[in-house]
Amino acid sequence: MKEERNKRIFSGLIAAAFLLAALFLFRMYSVRSYSSMKKHYQKKLEGIFRSFGYHGSYLLSKDGKILFSGGYGRISAEGKEKIGRDSSLPINSITKQFTGAAVFRLISEGKLSQDETLRRFFPDCGYADRVTVRQLLEMNSGIPNYTDDQDFLSRFSGGTGIVETAELVDAILQFKLDGSTGGEFHYSNSNYVLLGAIIEKLSGQSYGDYIESEFLKPLGLSHSSSSAQDAEVKPYDGETKSDGEEYSSNFSFSAGGMSSDVVDLYEWQNALYKGGIPGVNPDEIFSDGKSYSMGLSKEGRVFHHSGAGKYCRSYIFYDEETDGQIILLSNRSNADLSKLAEKLYSFAKQYYVAERRLRHGIGGEEVRGDGKFRFLESSSTEQESAAESSAQGVTAQRSAAESTAQGGTAQGGTEPSSEPGKAAKDMSPPSSLEAGEAKETEKAEGAGS
Repeated sequence: MKEERNKRIFSGLIAAAFLLAALFLFRMYSVRSYSSMKKHYQKKLEGIFRSFGYHGSYLLSKDGKILFSGGYGRISAEGKEKIGRDSSLPINSITKQFTGAAVFRLISEGKLSQDETLRRFFPDCGYADRVTVRQLLEMNSGIPNYTDDQDFLSRFSGGTGIVETAELVDAILQFKLDGSTGGEFHYSNSNYVLLGAIIEKLSGQSYGDYIESEFLKPLGLSHSSSSAQDAEVKPYDGETKSDGEEYSSNFSFSAGGMSSDVVDLYEWQNALYKGGIPGVNPDEIFSDGKSYSMGLSKEGRVFHHSGAGKYCRSYIFYDEETDGQIILLSNRSNADLSKLAEKLYSFAKQYYVAERRLRHGIGGEEVRGDGKFRFLESSSTEQESAAESSAQGVTAQRSAAESTAQGGTAQGGTEPSSEPGKAAKDMSPPSSLEAGEAKETEKAEGAGS
């Protein structure tokens, strides 16, 4: 009896040991398979960036996990340090969503109303009783885009000259309305400069100090700044093949004057769309079906915006359905970021499916969505594309030498560090993935913003 029991125990131990060995071998195989798959997709991703001649930083994420992030090119044309995911660049018109969030924070505190006119803030303005805060937010105020005005550009956008906020605002307030207030959408950077001035009047702080105290510090966005001059990565001038110089420090102000890195923007979007910013809820703001407000364009369940300065380009994307993000920051004006983003979205879907199948076996979870930005195809009108184009400045021609002149660094599948990064000038509307930024780089031959 005792022998029989011992035999059973021994047999059980042998079976358990065999099972543990099998599990260990399977685990080792899975780890190697995962590593092999990761390297395969990393190489594929690098091929996509090479095909676009991309220089800048990037981040792709899904379900709250960073899948791939890194950078290509050098921080300065004169140096050898490479761009990485922690390198700060100008974010151009992505600045507008910080401005929009600040406005809605003030609204939630009872200090402002969307339907309030500009009379309280700019009593001497000729159209103060006709334009509301809501119209500024939604780009249908009828106020002309100051970055389309050549006289204005020549007066304010020169090199290192400092532009005082009051001087910039006063000049914009002299414009005559070029359309009916509350009418059709017309992208105008002037709207968000005026919103920045309102933020200063209500908070008693400078725009930069308010953004710093209300958003950057509380969210730990340590690589982000309200100043263009704080950007670590230098703009690249394709004509001189050297570091370029963006517009004077305050020319873009609250419409496009911030800088950041892709990890900070990843954390920003997580907070913005997941209830991490008190008083600011994009779903509520867009609940009436509008397509643009607070510096964001929404189509379906996707929020997005592009940006363009004299040299730098930016693109940000958030999909509520998949909790997916695409963030691109480039220091070169030849970057067609909307088309690149479409490629990256398709790539991210393929990678995620492969990863799920590896972890869960064949027949693993499918990714929601069809891998195409169908919901964004009509996001830009012709006039939006033209507005963005005129705001971009001289577009550098892409050359083969340019693609090989700078090295690349990349890292994938990593979580953000506990310290997740400063700002150039941008002035651009959200662009259609099908038509927007492709046209903007073709037309951007003139004054920018």
